[in-house]
Amino acid sequence: MLFPFLFCLFFRLGDSLFPTALLENYDKRVIPYYIDNETVFVNTSLPFIFLDAMYPQEQTATFLFEVCMEWIDKRLQYDPDAYNNDSMLFLPIGEIWTPPYNLYQTLENKVLAGKRGDYASIEPSGRVVIFESQFAKVRCGNNISMFPFDIEVCGLELYSNVNQSVMRFQGVKRNDSNVSGNSEFEIKCEYVFTKKSDNSDPIDQQPAVSFSIAFTRRGFYYAFVIVFPSVLITILTITGILFPYPGDHSSDTISIGLAAMLALVIILSVVADHIPHTQEVPLIGGFVMCCIFLCIIAVINGLIFEYLLCLVKKNDQLPGCLNRLFLYYQKKVSKKSTPRRLIKICSFLTFLVLQALLIWLLFFYVKVGWVSEKAAVHESDIVDLDTMELSYKSPQ
Repeated sequence: MLFPFLFCLFFRLGDSLFPTALLENYDKRVIPYYIDNETVFVNTSLPFIFLDAMYPQEQTATFLFEVCMEWIDKRLQYDPDAYNNDSMLFLPIGEIWTPPYNLYQTLENKVLAGKRGDYASIEPSGRVVIFESQFAKVRCGNNISMFPFDIEVCGLELYSNVNQSVMRFQGVKRNDSNVSGNSEFEIKCEYVFTKKSDNSDPIDQQPAVSFSIAFTRRGFYYAFVIVFPSVLITILTITGILFPYPGDHSSDTISIGLAAMLALVIILSVVADHIPHTQEVPLIGGFVMCCIFLCIIAVINGLIFEYLLCLVKKNDQLPGCLNRLFLYYQKKVSKKSTPRRLIKICSFLTFLVLQALLIWLLFFYVKVGWVSEKAAVHESDIVDLDTMELSYKSPQ
């Protein structure tokens, strides 16, 4: 008689040590609000965010991220002494109530670790913590006119259909969070916004929290692939056409100009493949167009100087009013000057002017890029501050 009694007592005591004892009379369909009529505050954070890929033409990006939610469920409070002095218990997420939410402005979304396979950690105070790994394709906004020094701002917003008086999201920043870009983009700053609760419209009393991340583009690739070749082609084109040659030798202006145009148009097509098809002209596209414009000016001036040299070679003088200007120049400046020498001087001066314009253009491009890297992203450019309040902002 004693053995069966001890056997039953052992199993009864053993059963009380199992975390599943917390689920007795527990209904996961009931929100904790209806237990004590207190609003359930859900601290929401993204401990891990990784930029998988950016699609500038579509103005979208794909992310791998982890959602962390923390809240108090008084039905899950327990005495550690009754559970082998464990300060934390683990229960399947599918067996307890979890905050319902959806992702706003996402084109694609999938949970990488399903709720049925995950566990929630529970503390004696009833504090519940869950993690979910997800993949999402979201919309991003940027300033195409500053490409490749543009700032891509991407956002993940979690919202729920539950009224804020019942459940409210609170955006927080975890100290151990890890936010990283990829080989082309790096993190500039991170924002966490929480929806305000003082809105009088009951229809708009849905809890929401927004995570916005600003990325800056690493410009070395575009400087190496687009800017450097464009500058080199323009320098060689201007030099080959306008730099005066000794003797009667002249360059093939048309061939040099056509080769330069073809090369720069191919470079411009590379730019077009990396930006959305909008009416805005990107900074680097304008730079290449200016290089094309300088080459066109060099070709036009080269043809004019070649034509004048042919006339001087044939008639030993410049045509019409140009000859009168030359005679005035010969009288006032240099009596030993010849029409051929004056044409080469004008060609060399044009060469210097166009090279100076190219240097100024390159300086302007670098200066704009440096200023863009120092520019700050303001909260008002991301969300409507009338409905959202800033919970966290990382240093820029």
